[in-house]
Amino acid sequence: MKISYLALATVPFVSQLLEERKPVLSLSDTRLIVSISVLYFANLALALANLIYDWQCPPVVKRFASPNDLYREMLEIASVQERVYPEDAWDGSLEHTRKAYEDARQSKCPARAACTVLFAVSLAGWFYTIADRSIAVVQFAAGAS
Repeated sequence: MKISYLALATVPFVSQLLEERKPVLSLSDTRLIVSISVLYFANLALALANLIYDWQCPPVVKRFASPNDLYREMLEIASVQERVYPEDAWDGSLEHTRKAYEDARQSKCPARAACTVLFAVSLAGWFYTIADRSIAVVQFAAGAS
């Protein structure tokens, strides 16, 4: 994700340099400008998705990749709890853990949807840029031969 922030900071400077060259730009330069623009907005979408994720994602979902990872942690907690507080009827069962994890994962639906859309936009922008720049390299190589 940090590369996204780096690109967000550098792309405006690169676009300014290209803007200064505008009177002498060719069609291939225009393609490059479009690619840089798409890359910039793809990075912006990625940065926004990451920001929403950091801000809205429930801590249990951030910390544990799956309910099973949470359950392994709960087994350790249950073991300590049983030794320290044997009279406490704490529920650390697999069923309880999965339900708690799924409830947390399903919460904040609008933020989850926004992250999904922004990550998809970012991915599409990256694929477009990679495909466009790959085509440009192949065309350059074919023209140089």
